[in-house]
Amino acid sequence: MPVLTDIAEVLTRKMPDVISPGNRSVIDYLVGGTLLAAGAVFWKRNRTAAMAALGCGGAEILANVLTDYSGQDSKLFSMRTRQKVDLALAAMMAALPQSLDDPSHRSFFLGNAIVLTSIANLTQSGRPDFKPKKRPQRVA
Repeated sequence: MPVLTDIAEVLTRKMPDVISPGNRSVIDYLVGGTLLAAGAVFWKRNRTAAMAALGCGGAEILANVLTDYSGQDSKLFSMRTRQKVDLALAAMMAALPQSLDDPSHRSFFLGNAIVLTSIANLTQSGRPDFKPKKRPQRVA
């Protein structure tokens, strides 16, 4: 199953970055809210899937709160770091179905992993995480 996330990675890696950081913030809250809502829906039928969805939703919203979308270095995560966090979260979501007893929830986590991988690769990441030090100019 994680092969589908690899396919999404390959297809979206070379595409142009079309999602602005402002739109990315809204999309991330929607993805996190979807995961939290799924946790509430799954609670009665499968507590393991519910806890996994709540954990993933909480991690997504926490990462969203800690991300600097303006590029002003005012928060903990830059856009490049956030992309790495999202790809790690997507890999975790793709691996979750193997630990679930009920196969009916597996497609939900795999679908979210594909969406998160695609969003991470299509976002304008801006400047790199570190800036090289500027060399002082020689005065002759």
